[in-house]
Amino acid sequence: MVQALDPNNEEMSLKVFEMLNEFIDTKKHMRHNLGYLIARASDTALNRDYELALREQAIFFLEQVADNYPKLVVKAGLLHGILETGFKIVAEPEDGYDEDQDTPPLLALNMIYAFAVELPNKLVYPALINLIGVCRNSQQELERKAAVRVLGYVAENDACLDSVKENIDELTKLLVEKLQDPSYTVREATAETVGKFSEYVVPEFLQQHERVMPVLIKVV
Repeated sequence: MVQALDPNNEEMSLKVFEMLNEFIDTKKHMRHNLGYLIARASDTALNRDYELALREQAIFFLEQVADNYPKLVVKAGLLHGILETGFKIVAEPEDGYDEDQDTPPLLALNMIYAFAVELPNKLVYPALINLIGVCRNSQQELERKAAVRVLGYVAENDACLDSVKENIDELTKLLVEKLQDPSYTVREATAETVGKFSEYVVPEFLQQHERVMPVLIKVV
């Protein structure tokens, strides 16, 4: 089945990933091929020439890897590469999709969130904050948008909330900075993340109101 992952045959690749997702918990066979499968899934997920259905299955496979093999991913040194794949997809444009479709950026956000939930903060947070920092300083507005979107997703209770609270001063600085970004799409995404911080990162973020509110009012 693994050999059937032909990058030139979308129909066959779709069937293979559907089967892999069905049998993701057959650890005896998955463990032996996991590195290869993650690489193929990452390449497939990143390929914007593929149909959405195939990319969706590839991203879902990576999400299920988080649910079933998180420690193995860390041990094999694969975590950063998977998260980097996720960030690149989150930074894609979302126009051209139907309103009822889950776009690749949304699917990738869910995948990143799965790793943030399944791995201890001490392992996943440094990798996430490194990639957030890279995207934060990008010249591409969609990459800066990706930075704040991911931050909002991983700030929830089951994910990296503890680490977010411990680094609230620096993260508040990031949010205040991006609330003043030249790009409207970045400012809009940042305002959404501010809303998530106000809901989850309490009371720490609310204590930052003197830094946040003046800038947030200008955005509104």
